[in-house]
Amino acid sequence: GSNSGAAYVFEQQSNGTWKQVATLKADNAGSFDYFGHSVAIDGNTIAVGAYGEDTKASSAGMIYIFRLVAGSWKQVQKLTASDGKSNDYLAREGALEIRGNRLIAGAYGVDTKGSLSGAAYIWEANALGVWTQTAKLVATDGQSSDYLGRYGVAIEGDVAVVGANGEDTKASGA
Repeated sequence: GSNSGAAYVFEQQSNGTWKQVATLKADNAGSFDYFGHSVAIDGNTIAVGAYGEDTKASSAGMIYIFRLVAGSWKQVQKLTASDGKSNDYLAREGALEIRGNRLIAGAYGVDTKGSLSGAAYIWEANALGVWTQTAKLVATDGQSSDYLGRYGVAIEGDVAVVGANGEDTKASGA
């Protein structure tokens, strides 16, 4: 369908050139899912965000996990926020990172602390590579239109950082 999306995988060849080796698409692709709006890779695992995906609720969003299996990229899991609601926009605009067995994704449309206050979610993979949501992050001083998790999220070990470009204590974000 229109704007269902795709993600393209490229590998550097021995001669230094880059070659497309895969085209990733969701197994449940639908119009206006925007699959590929955010992407992340760590080793043999790729995460692809589709913020318009509406299996859980309209534009709640979904993250697709692909793993390199016998030389081919295979979709192995789909992640949604446990409390996902309409217009949460999980993993929109680059708000997705995977590092080792942890994945973080922003959802700026979450209304926990007011309309569009935002949130970020963390998933962890077990020894078998199965991802489970382990945390929902919200700012203690969050308020409407903070957009926590809209553009920037990062995770390293036991530390996560989530941007809130609409936070306006000093009219400059946080």
